Amino acid sequence: MEDVLEVYHRPYDPLNPVVCIDETNKQMVKEIRIPCEPGRPEKVDSVYIRNGVADVSMISEPLAGRRETVVTETPRKSIFKKLSIRYNDGMDRKTLTDFFEEVETTEEYNGYFCSIAEAISIVVLGSLCGLKNVSQIHQWAESERVSGFLKEKFGISHIPCYYWLLVLLKMVKTDTLNQCLMRWAAQFLPEDRSQTTISLDGKTIRSTTGMKHIGSPLHIISAQICELGITLASETVSTKSNEIPAVQELLKKMDVEGCLVVADALNCQQKTAGIIVKGKGDYLLDAKGNQPNLEREISEYVQDDTLRKGMDCERRTEKNVTGSKPGLLIPQVILRGCMGKKSGKT
Repeated sequence: MEDVLEVYHRPYDPLNPVVCIDETNKQMVKEIRIPCEPGRPEKVDSVYIRNGVADVSMISEPLAGRRETVVTETPRKSIFKKLSIRYNDGMDRKTLTDFFEEVETTEEYNGYFCSIAEAISIVVLGSLCGLKNVSQIHQWAESERVSGFLKEKFGISHIPCYYWLLVLLKMVKTDTLNQCLMRWAAQFLPEDRSQTTISLDGKTIRSTTGMKHIGSPLHIISAQICELGITLASETVSTKSNEIPAVQELLKKMDVEGCLVVADALNCQQKTAGIIVKGKGDYLLDAKGNQPNLEREISEYVQDDTLRKGMDCERRTEKNVTGSKPGLLIPQVILRGCMGKKSGKT
């Protein structure tokens, strides 16, 4: 017991957090109520109806002040597996499939024929091989050579039929899948992020233009690691909104510490810049004539000799106002191609 108590006195380490897990089960009951009638009040019978048993698991980080409760119908081993995977941040993960163990589904599924993680892994690997749709991916996965490769390298011993693969994919909650894809892509970030650039941009998916069940074409914001050509994360733009709030939500989900975030003039917003600075990152945002006051202030700043000397002095300081490494200019918003132009066109 002394060894266990000593663990709670360790300093907080986000890479090796102290995590407490406990679980119990609760019987689900339903009351039998006798409805009221004129002259007779409502009554509750002492007899109840059994509605099964639910497992209640709690996981907490006492040093971080974080607590989470999960209620599920799955066996205890399954929920503990999910909770343990959630806190290893990919450090002990061996295969692509392990990253998708946390994906949630719209309904309960025990993975008897094929697990959700394995189904997603098959689709992701097929997409990386240049296959365009699920039908092509399924034919590719069923081939003798590929099925042997999937079993040897990823532990996928059973390839579901085409119909069942579609059923499994329809059960996936897209927001949890996006989070898992972000964690998988984050492992490719270098330890030294001082030379890492993350580019934010939005594109409309052309193939969704003519789809009848979609009210408007699908517009997605993507964050790409420029040096590696890898998409780190993505966010769908709401049909009743624009790119700005979608970019801000995406930045809140990403780990941008030490990285340089680049975006176009549309995202030259104080709130966007504040989110990046809060995440201990740097930003390079275009300023154009659609923000005349900001354009004028930056133009005056970079052309003033006194302020220019101050910028040279700031280069020699240990850290600038955002906590960035020495050598980065202040201000971080750089006016490109619009100094002296009233139109703001570059």
